Amino acid sequence: MSPKTDEFDRQGPATKLSECIASVFEQKCKTEFIGTPEIVEKDLIEYNSHMRVFGLEKFNGPCYISAINLFKNDEDLKKNRSIGAVILYIEETAASDLIKAMGQKGVDHEDIDTITSYTGEFCETIVDQFKNNLNSLGYNNIISSEPFNYQDDIPGGVNFSFKESKFSELSFVVNKEPAIKVDLTIAPIT
Repeated sequence: MSPKTDEFDRQGPATKLSECIASVFEQKCKTEFIGTPEIVEKDLIEYNSHMRVFGLEKFNGPCYISAINLFKNDEDLKKNRSIGAVILYIEETAASDLIKAMGQKGVDHEDIDTITSYTGEFCETIVDQFKNNLNSLGYNNIISSEPFNYQDDIPGGVNFSFKESKFSELSFVVNKEPAIKVDLTIAPIT
């Protein structure tokens, strides 16, 4: 394991991600967030060599989670050596509302597989746009994993770069309450 670093400025990538999230939700759901998204740097909690992902730390109720790992190149993807991850949390009620806003009718709010699938699509669209925007920060040709989707938590956690000890948490308000949160962990390119 490489030594962990706290000197890396996470604000640049977090701001780029925030812009991508706002753009994707406006395009796909015709939804704008209330106010400016909050970006907070937090300590990364490692559990069994993975970043712990627990929805109840984000919301006081059920949520849907989609996570995508980021890699420098194909070789790192094959060896599962992540440089980071984007983890999208959508509060349960907001998830149903956003799917309806996309024009999807007849989606049962109790159909976890369908809702997690849409959550995965949102996350994938966000990450695709984010990867393009990262070029200006020196992250060229970043490769992403397929989304993995869960409800409430990801039992095994998410891969991350062992160089990192912190992550950025982005919080977005919909209907006067924080309804979407996104965690970003990303190591500097060396």
